[in-house]
Amino acid sequence: MCVPLWKRTAEWEQLRQFHIDIERIKPSFYRDSGGWVTIGIGYLVDVPGGSLTARQAEAGRFINANHSHFRTATGDLVTQRQVWDDWELVRSGTINSGALRLLPPWIERLYHARTRGFLNTMYNGRSFSRCLPSGIQMALVDARYNPSGVPVFAREDGADGRAEGEGEEQQEEGAVRDQVRRMWRALNRDSPTAAQDYDPSLALQLFEQIWEGRGGRNHERYQRRHQWRVARFREGVEEMLAEDEQRAREDREFDQLIDDLANGR
Repeated sequence: MCVPLWKRTAEWEQLRQFHIDIERIKPSFYRDSGGWVTIGIGYLVDVPGGSLTARQAEAGRFINANHSHFRTATGDLVTQRQVWDDWELVRSGTINSGALRLLPPWIERLYHARTRGFLNTMYNGRSFSRCLPSGIQMALVDARYNPSGVPVFAREDGADGRAEGEGEEQQEEGAVRDQVRRMWRALNRDSPTAAQDYDPSLALQLFEQIWEGRGGRNHERYQRRHQWRVARFREGVEEMLAEDEQRAREDREFDQLIDDLANGR
């Protein structure tokens, strides 16, 4: 089914609910487990590993676009400066959670924009990914949602395919990038090199290996998240293998029909 994941209603809602369960909905600025300012459903308003200048620039872009959707605890409108000060207090660790609140409809809008942005980056980098089973797409977009340093959309041309506004991800050793690219090649049944590269089972194996053991000080929680991804990816691989078997069966039946016609049977 070659339609965007967000048009696959049941699967899109499943992904959204998973993100709500694991990220929670937090209407005020807070620092995530890595110390980076976040809001809503795991929406970064920061540049992990970036300089203070880069972090403030990213916050400035976000606040400029979204400040009108913040309110005080009593529902009053706020100024752009108030939102900036709130972000700075959280960034510096002066307070654990911001005093201002982002309106619920805007939290949803930011979530959908971010997640669709990741998917569009994936589709634009590898057009065949739009046709992948929903389970695989959900696993891949969540791996981009919280990549733990892995450039999940690393392309064959050397580009990483980062979503706009996410900043620089931690650079990975060449071996990991090679694994990521090999995983992608193993998912592309229509590639000119499919005869030697296409192998959904290998793609699953690589996907599981690449993120195994990651998560840093939040290893256990991150690995629970990875287990969910692997389960979704496995469902997608099973779907692909069933499709391959169906195609092979139809090809055999067609070849038999041609043979019968050629021999007058």
